[in-house]
This record gives sequence, structure tokens and C-alpha cells, in this order.
Amino acid sequence: RPGEPRSFQAVLPPELWIHLAVVACGNRLEETLVMLKSAVLFSHRKIQFHIFTEDSLKPEFDKQLRQWPDSYTEKFEHRIYPITFSVGNPQEWKKLFKPCAAQRLFLPVILKDVDSLLYVDTDVLFLRPVDDIWKLLRLFNSTQLAAMAPEHEIPKIGWYSRFARHPFYGSAGVNSGVMLMNLTRIRSTQFKNSMIPTGLAWEDMLYPLYQKYKNAITWGDQDLLNIIFYFNPAEYVAWLPAPTCY
Repeated sequence: RPGEPRSFQAVLPPELWIHLAVVACGNRLEETLVMLKSAVLFSHRKIQFHIFTEDSLKPEFDKQLRQWPDSYTEKFEHRIYPITFSVGNPQEWKKLFKPCAAQRLFLPVILKDVDSLLYVDTDVLFLRPVDDIWKLLRLFNSTQLAAMAPEHEIPKIGWYSRFARHPFYGSAGVNSGVMLMNLTRIRSTQFKNSMIPTGLAWEDMLYPLYQKYKNAITWGDQDLLNIIFYFNPAEYVAWLPAPTCY
């Protein structure tokens, strides 16, 4: 109505929305919905959810999200995607670690119209605005394209420093449960690697990298990300370690 104040969310253009992605397969429906609700609860900006899941879970995700109260639904939109892998053997990728976890490696390839993205595992619980982590994108320098937390707070007793049989980032490795990514930069970067002397695009690198290290990796896609950033440290942004709650 004329003269009435408009909410911040109502006037916020779509290009300023937060983009949040999650991959949920198996029995992760309820856990994922709790995570998404916690994100909406504290957020100041509108959020675009990108939900990657099995065909059997798509209708229930859509039904549940549409039944949330108006105070929630006015703060987000959602898109639901199938589980797809653009290179290599899909069944091999799907079973790499936990069901469908490797899907996160393909987000830059699938979400071609998304500039930046926050990926989170289903067991994350937000206790503060998602905006707080999103604004870290402004701290990236000209080469950095992803930020994650270290895998362990004390490197010498961490898993990677003691048991890894492949290269890993830094002294403790990185955890892939929460990833803040500039997808535009990922798509345009030629990544150094241990396979050929020249750089490779993200999509072209994934399957050869997996083939080379598949007998040495334990934590699936997280190990592959550690290998990538070992060879490309200038592209990584570290932030302070945190548990599964943000």
C-alpha cells in the first residue's frame, strides 16, 4: 500500500540472493529439511535453495517446503535437481563415499547460471544468519575461488596428517561439509594437477583425478578436493575451523 514501508526482502533483486545447495539421498529428507529451515530462520536475505536428490524424494521435498508457513516461504525459493554426473561412470561416482556425496563436485558444471554458491551437508545446523558466511565472498582476492574449514584444529593429530596416502591441502587438510564457492571463477580456471604439465578445466580434471587416486582415497570427494587444492593453494581461502553448527 502507498506509504507503507517495504521489507528488505521484498525489494532485494534476485542477483543479490544467497544461493545454497545441498545433496540429499537415502534417509536424509528430514535432516535436510531441518537444515534448510534453520537457514531461513536466521537469514536476512532471500535464499535460493538448490536441492539435489533422488527421484523418489523429489515429491516429498516439494510438498514439505510448500507447506511451511508464509513467514518462511516468503524468504526463499527452491529448485530440485536429479542426481547427475557429467563425466565418468555415474554409478561409480554415486558410490564413491556416502550415497550421492560426489554430486557436490559437479555443482560448478550443473549450475551454470549461478555465480556464487554455499554448499552444506545435510547435518549442518545454522545458529546465525547465513549472510555471515556469504559475506566472506567479498574477502576473496583475485585468485581465490573456494573457502572451507580445516579438517582438524590440531594438525598433528588430524586424520590427513597421520593416515593420508595422497596429497592434501595445508597441514590438516580441508573439510568439504561446508564450501563457499565462486562458481564463475571455478568454471574459468585452468587447474594445476599431477597428470599433465598444463592446466585442466574443472570438469575435465575430475574423472582423471579420481582414476589416478581412487586406490588411495578414503573420504571420497573430500579427498579429491584436498588433492585439487594441494596443487592449487592460491585458489583456496581458509577460515577458522568450526563444528557442524554455524
